[in-house]
Amino acid sequence: SIFSIILLLILMPNAYSIYEELIYSGTVEDKDTVNISNRLFEFRIDSVSSKVYVEIDVSAVIIESGECKIKGNLDICIKNVSFSYRNYTAWYDVYKATVDIYQIKSTIGATQTIGQNNLLIDEETTAELAIENTADVVAEDVTATIKIPPSILVTEAEGCKKTLDSIIFNADVQPTQIKKCTYKLQGIAGDNFELTANITYFDGIEEKSATSNTISGKVYNHSLRISSKLNKTSFDIQEKLNLTIDIENINDVYDLRITTLGIKIPEKLLLVKTPKGTAANNNIISWSGTLAPKEKKSFIVELQSLTTGNYSVLTEASYKISKFSR
Repeated sequence: SIFSIILLLILMPNAYSIYEELIYSGTVEDKDTVNISNRLFEFRIDSVSSKVYVEIDVSAVIIESGECKIKGNLDICIKNVSFSYRNYTAWYDVYKATVDIYQIKSTIGATQTIGQNNLLIDEETTAELAIENTADVVAEDVTATIKIPPSILVTEAEGCKKTLDSIIFNADVQPTQIKKCTYKLQGIAGDNFELTANITYFDGIEEKSATSNTISGKVYNHSLRISSKLNKTSFDIQEKLNLTIDIENINDVYDLRITTLGIKIPEKLLLVKTPKGTAANNNIISWSGTLAPKEKKSFIVELQSLTTGNYSVLTEASYKISKFSR
């Protein structure tokens, strides 16, 4: 019915969130002109309809008693229209209105998201900064800066621009508008990192600042750790000794698949016994297998010295973690 449609329109809430500052509160009479925040307001009061005609510079708005209306970045409220006094000289009644005028301000909120917080070296992910004006006036000159730490590299940016060490967004944001800055990150050095957007904007009255949430993440270093040690620092010819090779997957998320682990035994040392699960060929011990996250594995090689001298054991490995080969 017509009644139900009208009732729905009356009950619907304002779609905007209004953030405002009171710049005038007082009583005006018919034909008064008032300077408010360096703008001229002229008030004409109609006693029959209890409406007030408010002229602001070269524009105007008509407001009923007990109501508010938005005009530009102003929220003008006529709280009451009432009789003031009788002008016996001109022989007419003078009416007055109680008026509150608010300056409407824009308010910026910012949210950051990231596809993946923890990255391997060379791995990429996408991050997004969403900037929203939750008020009903434009937020001017919105500038957001995200400092990029040295452990990651920005490879692409959309809706913003990348510099040597920052992501920068700059634009006006309209009422209720959400603007997005999307950028791709690549891990380049092992370290923890944080991403925060520091924002400045003009809210219609003054310069304001805001801060987004902080994204915390980590770039994993090369994930295979290798160490070796002898059970003796000096030994005689024909004396036996043990060489221990320790390997560890220091990544706490990904399996590490070792395609080749090679231990090269010097010619002056005799290979007496190879570790279980390994193969030996021409004084080279080899192994392949998978280490779970944080898993350690040790290989004990039994050797015997053939001549005097200093010895150096070379251990090399190639491996794959996720889709990346090292």
